[in-house]
Amino acid sequence: MTQNVSYEPASASPVDCADFRERATDYIEQALPAAARGPYERHFEECAGCRALVEELEVTASTLRLLREDTSTETHERLLGLFRTWRRSTAGQTHADAPPPEQLFSELEEHSPWQRETLVRNLARYRSPELCEWLLERSWSLRHDQPQPMLELAALAVTVAESLDDRRLEVDRLSELRARAWGHLANSRRIKADLRGAEEALGRAEAYVRAGGVGAPVRALLLSFRGDLLAERRRFHQACEAHRLSAELYASLGDHRHEQLEISSGACSLMKACRFEQALEMLAELAAREDLVEDPWMVLLVGHNRALCLTELGRHHEALTRQRKLEPLYRELAGRIALLRRRWLEGKILKGLGEPAAAEKAFLEIREVFVAEGLTFDVALVSMDLAALYAEQGRLAEVRRLAGEALPIFQSLQIGTEAVAMLAMLQQAREAETAAVLVRQIDGIVSLLRATPRSPHLRLQQ
Repeated sequence: MTQNVSYEPASASPVDCADFRERATDYIEQALPAAARGPYERHFEECAGCRALVEELEVTASTLRLLREDTSTETHERLLGLFRTWRRSTAGQTHADAPPPEQLFSELEEHSPWQRETLVRNLARYRSPELCEWLLERSWSLRHDQPQPMLELAALAVTVAESLDDRRLEVDRLSELRARAWGHLANSRRIKADLRGAEEALGRAEAYVRAGGVGAPVRALLLSFRGDLLAERRRFHQACEAHRLSAELYASLGDHRHEQLEISSGACSLMKACRFEQALEMLAELAAREDLVEDPWMVLLVGHNRALCLTELGRHHEALTRQRKLEPLYRELAGRIALLRRRWLEGKILKGLGEPAAAEKAFLEIREVFVAEGLTFDVALVSMDLAALYAEQGRLAEVRRLAGEALPIFQSLQIGTEAVAMLAMLQQAREAETAAVLVRQIDGIVSLLRATPRSPHLRLQQ
């Protein structure tokens, strides 16, 4: 409980806003000495700002009671302490004096995601545009290796953005911040394979664009997110167009790094559509740009995708040469997922160069990791790489086993009856069938798989 303080103002001394803020929690909890309460009551009746403060603190108290239903005593006491002290610590502060976003998030980080969102909605302390910006930057930095924390931070950024007071921020800045927050949430959901949720969030972001007041940088970002989502849904032509428009916007802003990223993303959409010649041509043009060498990550990104195109086109020696040149950049820059992609590409190259044992080892390694990570679509694709390798070696029993293991995965991917039927036929393959026939069947299955939208909410059972 709040400890009574043994002073009282000089007889009937008036109370100003600073005095009231200093002892607002004592006023609410009826902890003021009886003789001191009168001036506070009079100030409360006369001051609309302090009445609003009391209303806010009473809402906060209700929030803490709600949180208590689902928290330990220790957690509740920590929240109660925050409630009693945060207003005093910020009394008299201007917006510029507000705590840095790192401090605000460190306070929120102690709580579960839903508790964080409840606190943000009910405590003005956390309704900070700087906190929203910080959350978006932190979420984006986790996109390659930590998709779940990325999603949680983006969701919290949306809560902060939607809780901001539109009377204290310029309308355009508020619209841009909310559009960005919803866009990042959409991208996080896409990465987590929640395509339905991603579509919903991106629609919210685009509604702010249609309402006006959203500048070109944010429009370019949302076009990029739209292109990535369209590619996931296997609408490759539309994905390429979205990335092209995004690249043009970035170019008009003089942001050539993001322009290059969008060109590369468009090439990736072509690769997913198995249009490797076109993708390779686009990537070669990008690699020839003089300003590309200024960004090592772009060099790695473009080089890796060129090597993958060469591999798919059967130009394995060229692919190997290009990949070896990239090794220092892989070691320096690549995260966990990027290194898995590198290993997968290496397996494809080794298979094409006639080194089946080394290729098999690579495919088995990454398949195991993809299964553990729940990356079902990638499990299906690498399983077909393994099946083609076994078919070329005449290892029919292992082809059948892989087909049997892949069948429930394909059914869960909802890729259509034709591909599932072809896989079932592969599971029943006879000894008389030649390796060439089996490989053609597998190639047909892969083509159907690549042309299929990923199912939302998909997870592989371990």
